[in-house]
Amino acid sequence: MDGRLIAELHDKYREEILLYVYSLCHSMEAAEDITQEVFVKAILSLSEDHKNFRAWLYTVARNLTYNHSRKNKNRAKAVEELKHGSAFEADISEKVVMKDQYRELYEAIGKLNEKYREILIMQYFSNMQLNEVARVLGITHGNARILAYRARSKLKEIMEEIQK
Repeated sequence: MDGRLIAELHDKYREEILLYVYSLCHSMEAAEDITQEVFVKAILSLSEDHKNFRAWLYTVARNLTYNHSRKNKNRAKAVEELKHGSAFEADISEKVVMKDQYRELYEAIGKLNEKYREILIMQYFSNMQLNEVARVLGITHGNARILAYRARSKLKEIMEEIQK
């Protein structure tokens, strides 16, 4: 693959891939390592005639994150943190999510189950269309639409609780 294209992809998608990976693994160090690995894989195996670079990068990021979690057995720790409603620490939150309105939303999204959280992060923070989300998650467009609706409904409940 052309180095210029990889540089463009890296510049365009690095921050959103990093945010996505961080939302899955809850470790900035691991997220940075995995994000770099995503782009290494792009250099090694992505062809220039690929139709949807962004969806491919997200799919690779998702797979690498889950592989990393399995290898390091951090998945149980992440689930336990989610059960206790952990949120970003202020300094990390400031770096990753700059606007106050997005920070509150992102913390509420962190309280959702894994599938809902992934869908909303891809939609709200990465501005992905549902067909891209479906492709990344390996589900049908209709299933993605239903899950997105349910995720937004649950998120609304959580936001209402936060505002009380």
